[in-house]
Amino acid sequence: MANWRIFVLGAEAALSIDGRTVHLPDLSWTLLGCLLSSPGHVANRSRIAAELWPESDEDAARHCLATSLWRMKQRLPCFNALLKSDGDQIGLHIGPRVWIDALSLERRAQRVLSDSAWLRSDVNRSKAGRALLLYRGEFLTRQDNDMILIERERVRALYLDASFHLAFIHAQHGEWQDALNICRALCAVEPLREDAQRLLIKAYAECGNRALAIQQYYDLEDLLSRELSVRPMRETTDVIDRITLTADKPIARANDVNRQVLLQAREQIVATVAMIDHALSQLHS
Repeated sequence: MANWRIFVLGAEAALSIDGRTVHLPDLSWTLLGCLLSSPGHVANRSRIAAELWPESDEDAARHCLATSLWRMKQRLPCFNALLKSDGDQIGLHIGPRVWIDALSLERRAQRVLSDSAWLRSDVNRSKAGRALLLYRGEFLTRQDNDMILIERERVRALYLDASFHLAFIHAQHGEWQDALNICRALCAVEPLREDAQRLLIKAYAECGNRALAIQQYYDLEDLLSRELSVRPMRETTDVIDRITLTADKPIARANDVNRQVLLQAREQIVATVAMIDHALSQLHS
């Protein structure tokens, strides 16, 4: 029996069967996307036909669907292993030999959001972090019917919420580099999510880079002003105030005091330059 690997997250969808890449036409990807978007991955034939051929009447659309399914099965004899039919219903058979990146991401993300006890283990936190890396981009970016658009936003929101929750848990355990990495990826997907930006600022500071924390705050301030005409929330300004006003904790050993003093002085200079650059940019805006 064939082993299927289906990638629907990112710029290019891809299918491999037993390690061999199989190229599918856009219509096949749209069909798979509609079934993946349906509850239980099962949908009424009329609903699928209407999504794929919205300009046709129901009978014509159903005929087009039947013809397309026949052609897919002719091109991929093992396609029957993936599709299942039950009367007027058509769906996906997601067995142990079928792996789909979006479903793997969803299972892990939902556990991150619902099972706090599971996240107490550093091994499980690492598993969750690796699963979130499956989000290489949006769900089936080349398809744009209503079912897929709704699923695209649902998967995106699930990724963002699970990422923030996992980063927050890492921060609670003092694993600030992990929190930083997750927040950086999260903010690249949704830069206007201020709670994630705030945690990223804290993570930079906790990892010893106050200059980047300050620069991240100024970038956020500019972004919010430009896109939403608002200023950062009070919680965010409180974080940056503590970072800029609180002296660094001494971390040098007794025999390395001079080196540490120089490092701290350099960091303060970088932070000062960042603030000056920001002030100058405001004068020119």
